[in-house]
Amino acid sequence: MRRILIFIAALLIASSLVVAGAAAKPAAQYVLKHPKREHCKVHYVKRVKTVRVTTHGHVRKIKKTFCVYVPPKSSAPATPAPAPSSTPGTGHTCSAWNITGSWTWEAALASAILSGTASLYQSGSTVTGTLQSGPITWTLEGTISGSAVTLNMKANGQIENKWSGTVTAGGTEIQQSGSATEGGNFVKGHATCTG
Repeated sequence: MRRILIFIAALLIASSLVVAGAAAKPAAQYVLKHPKREHCKVHYVKRVKTVRVTTHGHVRKIKKTFCVYVPPKSSAPATPAPAPSSTPGTGHTCSAWNITGSWTWEAALASAILSGTASLYQSGSTVTGTLQSGPITWTLEGTISGSAVTLNMKANGQIENKWSGTVTAGGTEIQQSGSATEGGNFVKGHATCTG
């Protein structure tokens, strides 16, 4: 009876060691015996380290090649990248914008600084909208190609204007192109990158 109890106890201890060994993490590192002709296992990388070895009572430094464990990269879904902008120097460019929304119009004229509100609507490459600047309501019609915006601005009793600009600064502004002394910019809006 005593032998049976000892045998059962030994089996329990052996089975717990097997279960613990199966659930244990892989070794942090191991020595590569023949580094010139051997390779590391999957998820391990080669590292050469200088270690101290005692031989016949003398301590000497030798180089050994270790395979060091590197955990696999998570297969979790990557976080979405921030929307690319057309800001120079960032390495990101947006090939298509949607400028639908409310914008603030700021114009610097020779005699005054005007501001107003604009509502832009985009359908494909066609842009329409209105601009309220003081007592004048302008009708906007034009196109967008990539970040380039071209608008015809019409209002009763006013000279028709052709305006062109570029979506910049991460989609928060549409700045007038060229070196016009009079004109304006669409600011404080939000264009979204669609391509």
